[in-house]
Amino acid sequence: MNRHPALPWLAAAYLLGLLPLLDKLSLWLLLPAGAAILARLLMALDRLKPLPSPWPGLLALVCALPLALQARGQGLLGALLGLLVLGCAFKFLEFRHRRDLGFHALALFFMGGLTLLYHTGPLMGGYLLLLCLLGLGALLSLYRVAPWQQQGRLALLLLLQSLPLMLLLFVLLPRLGPLWKMPDPRVASTGLSESVAPGAFSQLTRDSRLVLRVHFDGPPPAQRYWRVWVHEIFDGQAWQRRAEHKNWQAQLARLPDTPRPPAQGSGYDLLLEPGINQQLPVLWPATSQAPDLRLSPWGGWALQQPVTQPRQIRFSGASLPPPSLGDADRRLNLALPPGNPRSRALVASWRRQAVDDGGLVQVAMAYFRQAPFAYTLSPPPLSGDQVDAFLFDSRRGFCAHYASALAFLLRAAGIPARLVTGYLGGEYRPEAGYLSLYQFDAHAWVEAWWDGRWHRLDPTAMVAPERVEQGLEQLVGADEFLAADPFSLQRYRQVPLLNELRLWLAELDYRWTLWVVNYDGSRQQRLLSWLGSEALWARAAWLLGGGVLLAALVSLGLWWGRRPVPEALAVRLYRRACRTLTRRGVGPTPGETPQAYAQRLTQIARPEAEVMTEIAELLGQLRYAKTTKPGTLARLRRLVRRL
Repeated sequence: MNRHPALPWLAAAYLLGLLPLLDKLSLWLLLPAGAAILARLLMALDRLKPLPSPWPGLLALVCALPLALQARGQGLLGALLGLLVLGCAFKFLEFRHRRDLGFHALALFFMGGLTLLYHTGPLMGGYLLLLCLLGLGALLSLYRVAPWQQQGRLALLLLLQSLPLMLLLFVLLPRLGPLWKMPDPRVASTGLSESVAPGAFSQLTRDSRLVLRVHFDGPPPAQRYWRVWVHEIFDGQAWQRRAEHKNWQAQLARLPDTPRPPAQGSGYDLLLEPGINQQLPVLWPATSQAPDLRLSPWGGWALQQPVTQPRQIRFSGASLPPPSLGDADRRLNLALPPGNPRSRALVASWRRQAVDDGGLVQVAMAYFRQAPFAYTLSPPPLSGDQVDAFLFDSRRGFCAHYASALAFLLRAAGIPARLVTGYLGGEYRPEAGYLSLYQFDAHAWVEAWWDGRWHRLDPTAMVAPERVEQGLEQLVGADEFLAADPFSLQRYRQVPLLNELRLWLAELDYRWTLWVVNYDGSRQQRLLSWLGSEALWARAAWLLGGGVLLAALVSLGLWWGRRPVPEALAVRLYRRACRTLTRRGVGPTPGETPQAYAQRLTQIARPEAEVMTEIAELLGQLRYAKTTKPGTLARLRRLVRRL
């Protein structure tokens, strides 16, 4: 069994199956798994002696001990995945029977399915088809001895024959909700932090991961502030959310539904990516009828469960009554820690100039527009009174610096203010009709209260209006944009070829996610209504018709695979000629070759001798010649008819 032909197929499939999981498994687990697979190949080539029986199990146990120690940090799903990979790799070292190899071939299909927990893009779909091809080749090699080229062709034929059944089952059996939930390591792995510290925010703006995609009913609004968190507590260094809001978030899964504001005007569809925060980025005000959404007390919508797979949610515009500001809320949004005397003195001078709160806000915004501030993602570190250090010393920073400074100044002036974080803008593609929002679109701005309502203020727009109008890349330049992610195609938008490739891949991924990954019952109803009807009889008709079509395609494939080759057809025509002459009393004798038979007919002066001589010559060409003239088989068929 050490040189079984299925071993190369299995080893190739193992290595191919591990590649998509490289970033999910630790190096200390991947190295022994890869070493075990390589050792199995060396044993098959007689370059390494097989290990005695207890050693593979002992080595697997030793490698599994760190996995057990780190299971809490990796999560249950990551630990189980690592245990599966490790067990299969070391079991590969000690197989003794053909059924052991069959177990490995089936385990590879299961490992490919686990890959879909992390990657669901169209390229991964093609990659998994290749993995299935290798698995089929391994299974065929267990029960059929043939060169690897023939095994590959047969495996490809079987895979192609299964595609119609796969497509039919995909259309008729939409995605259902999970029967149970596994802990997902992607949950809350991306998104804005509940605490706003400029250093953390800077790292987020260097991240090229996709947050969501949006399809608008019409053209998107010019100002696109995607609101997520509200931060009202400032300790001098970072902005935090109030405790009541955190408690509401902790109880979100158990909160009952409340009346929804009615929809007004046009809307948009959010296509969420896995791992996004439960608090969704929305253009406020908005409303939705999704049953697992809850209206947050700070204005926004939150999902009761994390997003573990791509999901589409419909939002519409809404008319909401203006919120009130109670005494406790006013005190909270005016509270400031001691310090920053220069900033307080600046605000005191503004207060003497301004007539009312609205006038003071205009003075503050003009200050950011006129003073020599600079926008950068790599500002110098701040110490001591950080607001003073930023406003009067460094004057270099990004959105979190400017929003934090403005909120402090407004509070010092007696105007309630709070910090809001979310996303700004997004990449809109008019020809495709959707907008993409990435982590580097993260943004911070201010909401201030005067004249009986909250007003949105963005000091970054005063310092760097290009950030609002054109996006982050045009502002900071290619060298600073996504400097920590050099392999992202987002970083090379200025290269026409790479940018076209990026846009094409984004469009492919959007359509795939929308119509394949997100295909559920509602999508099926739309498809059936487009095909004819949503009635039960129509679905039954499509099921029956699809079954008949599938059976026809499978039968056609089987017939095509069993078609007689020209040599076999030539032999069949020769036998028909022999039967004709046998009825005339001059048939061939047992073991007589076609040439000898034609020569005997010539010797006894039979009129069929000339035709049979040419038939024997054509038969020899079709069976033994490397090349034959076109029409040779048709000529042979005509000669047989002449008899």
